[in-house]
Amino acid sequence: MTVNILIAQNFAPIDATWHYKDFRFDFSPNYFIKVKAENDTVINGKYVTILEVYNNENYIPEGRLFIHEDNNQVFFYEQNEFKLLYDFNLEDGDTMISNIPTNRTHFDFSCYNIDFSDQSETLQTRAVIDSITIVQIDGQDLKVLHTRTITDGDSLNCMNYDKIMEKIGSLKGLCGEHCNQCLAGSPGYLRCYSENGFFYKPTEEDCEFGLNSVSSVEKYQVNMFPNPTNNEIFIESDNLFKYFKVLDLNGRTRIEGEFDNYNINLENLQNGIYMVILTNQKREIIYSKKILKL
Repeated sequence: MTVNILIAQNFAPIDATWHYKDFRFDFSPNYFIKVKAENDTVINGKYVTILEVYNNENYIPEGRLFIHEDNNQVFFYEQNEFKLLYDFNLEDGDTMISNIPTNRTHFDFSCYNIDFSDQSETLQTRAVIDSITIVQIDGQDLKVLHTRTITDGDSLNCMNYDKIMEKIGSLKGLCGEHCNQCLAGSPGYLRCYSENGFFYKPTEEDCEFGLNSVSSVEKYQVNMFPNPTNNEIFIESDNLFKYFKVLDLNGRTRIEGEFDNYNINLENLQNGIYMVILTNQKREIIYSKKILKL
């Protein structure tokens, strides 16, 4: 429920919406993640907007994030405290210690096989501010922090922000992208950002899908449902897929086999996000999709 408070914040105001292209094995642009500030509330006397996450319009409750801005600093609320996400007060040469929320996998679009050592704790990433520029977008001057992540040899628990822009955050995703390089597929990125009276679109693609491309869904006429699911997913397609794999977010194969009646039983898997991969007779990947098991 929206709180009736005469307060607004520059970052993530009500109705602020981000559209991202998500990671895709098949390089298809017709797949997106939407993040939207839909409601607001008060936590510990501080005004907070609530970000909700949608996977191709499928609501992902685990992606909810509580955002508070104060004095050009952006915080998220987690584990009973406000933790710094961005600091736009920093100058050239400063180091930003940024916290990464426990539900970070819902905001990282760089690769499917992210290997975080502990997803029950907030992580921290250190980034040096190499330079600061001002860009004008839709008539507004916005500060851009150009950052360089310090890994200290530990790339498993770090995120790379690259450019962090006022109002919008990192163009890689609200929590940046994982420092490890993907071995295959197409990493995601920001498609567009909008709020009342402001619109930013850094790519030629439409916010929610690529108008001039053919996705694997269209090419192979695939319908994988339900998503989210409790136990089982069903696949409807004119294409005769031969084999399937179900991978966890660490890239480990949890289920694999040859199709019988085009359904996959996930009953023995823990709740979470999985990548379902469909292959042909030669075991070539011809379709993939993220599935949320509840």
